Amino acid sequence: MSDLSDKQVKAAYLLAHGREHIHIIEAVSVHKTTFYRWLKNDSFNSAVAAAAAKAAALIEPSPEEAEKDLFDAKSDDRRILAIQREIVDELSEFSLELIKHIRSEGVESVSPRMMPNFLKTLTEAINAMQNTTDRLIGIEALINDIEKVESALSIAEGESEGC
Repeated sequence: MSDLSDKQVKAAYLLAHGREHIHIIEAVSVHKTTFYRWLKNDSFNSAVAAAAAKAAALIEPSPEEAEKDLFDAKSDDRRILAIQREIVDELSEFSLELIKHIRSEGVESVSPRMMPNFLKTLTEAINAMQNTTDRLIGIEALINDIEKVESALSIAEGESEGC
């Protein structure tokens, strides 16, 4: 594949991923005669086959891999949520300290830009935490759906064996 140009490699990738010839020709900026000559080239066709095989291997994970990925995502999101909670807690404590400072020292000691920037940071941290929570809820719903399907399949297999 090293004897192929960058344009040929890109064209092989696009072809392997099901793109139409006309779109590939436009994408790699070559004349259609050049592209059709590439289609007769063994190295080019080998590159297309290799790209197609690689794409096929990446597209369809096994059910076990998909389930593991789902549980890993849940675990990762739980860790992220814990870190985000710590950040929000720290920001909340800081905001209370800031309010106490303003009450005791007055507003003169606080920069006018400080409060909006601080509130924006606190809001973004809370939004990020809520998004992670929403993702976790979605992942947990998927896991529950998978468990229901697995249970139904087990019951169906048991009934078919009992007949």
